[in-house]
Amino acid sequence: MLNEEVIWKSKRGELLHLLISYVQVAYHGGHVAVSGGKRLFWLYDITPLRRAEQARLRSERRLAEAIESISEGFVCYDGEDRLVICNSCYRDLLYPDMEIALTAGKTFESIIRNAAERGYVTDAIGRVEEWIAERLRQHRNPGEPQVQRRNNGRWIMVSERRTEDGGTVAVYSDITELK
Repeated sequence: MLNEEVIWKSKRGELLHLLISYVQVAYHGGHVAVSGGKRLFWLYDITPLRRAEQARLRSERRLAEAIESISEGFVCYDGEDRLVICNSCYRDLLYPDMEIALTAGKTFESIIRNAAERGYVTDAIGRVEEWIAERLRQHRNPGEPQVQRRNNGRWIMVSERRTEDGGTVAVYSDITELK
């Protein structure tokens, strides 16, 4: 069974996405031949599926652009505490020149461990493991916003909230001028 997706234009000029499924018996000279003189194929109109897929992609782009336009750092972790998305402000505010990539799938613990071990968080200096344990406890049971002192002199307020699916979203604000 072979499947081929094609786009046809209707008499009204509307583009239709069609999926043609057919049985291939032999392939000679660029043409499909089927047994006997009969042609057996199935034709599916997948236009609604393709339109829904395009709408989803537009929606995802719009959300990513909105997150990127926020003036605070924004980050979202899934229910397994793996990075889903973050904006460039988050990267620049918390991890300037950090050599690890903040890519989707990285665990929250690995990200904060790297930051603590490299001295980005002043409160973690000389007590990395204790600070990581405290930070993980705060992250898993978010409450009031917390303040972090960074090695570059910045003060960052972290506001975290849990999502319905067990994930976490956080906003990081530079409050250095207020301090």
